[in-house]
Amino acid sequence: MLFSLELIYRFLSGESFSAYNVSLDISVSVILTFFLVWLVAKMAVRPFHVALIVTLSLFVIRYLNNMIEGYFFTSVFPDAGTFAFALIFSAIFGTAAGFSTGYILFKSDNRESLASRISSYILERSAKSWAVRIAAASLVYFPIYFLFGMIVSPFVYPYYSNPDIGLKIPSFTVMIPLEFLRGFIYVIALIPLLVSIRWSRWTAFIAVSMMLFVPGALIPLIQAPLPAQIIPFHLSEILADSLVYGVALVYIIGRPKTSAAE
Repeated sequence: MLFSLELIYRFLSGESFSAYNVSLDISVSVILTFFLVWLVAKMAVRPFHVALIVTLSLFVIRYLNNMIEGYFFTSVFPDAGTFAFALIFSAIFGTAAGFSTGYILFKSDNRESLASRISSYILERSAKSWAVRIAAASLVYFPIYFLFGMIVSPFVYPYYSNPDIGLKIPSFTVMIPLEFLRGFIYVIALIPLLVSIRWSRWTAFIAVSMMLFVPGALIPLIQAPLPAQIIPFHLSEILADSLVYGVALVYIIGRPKTSAAE
């Protein structure tokens, strides 16, 4: 199913069907399927809610947040109209991928409501605590992002400073609020995922970190038309981002220890 959707997406995007590109689509489909098989098995909500959460996570993390960054760091989107069209196009395919895989992979007889789990999850803390935690989880993304970005910058900066490649680095006046916004979007998208899984801190950490890395970085970088020399550095950078930010999210907005067992 995912492979078929990748091929349709490639066709409608006007991209070539070379043997190399098709092999990339197969690799992407297999990687994402293995991750989603594991993830869906850990979820404790109704099939429709599983599909809804998978859809939201894939759309926000694979498409929306990467496209927002791509708008400012590349020349892929020459204007806002092109960006909006690509976003709508991606939303349609993200929805198709999320709902199809969510229903196909879900095998449990569990019928717990997502609404009831969200309600109990929210009531574990006060409104003030939630406001502080959501703000903190959003703000902490930038220093993590910046730290690992600086570590790989000696290896990737020459490519971003070459306008012929189509990459660019925005000013800090743009980058800082942009990454705070992306952090907030991650938090809002990942709360339903944290709510839906059978809770343990280890499971939550793997679910969040790998959702950030697999659809958010590994798959886009496999498919991205980037110079091959910088892809390993970006993969290492974003894997580190995902692991550290995953730990931060689990401890900041995860369930309190007193109610963590499930």
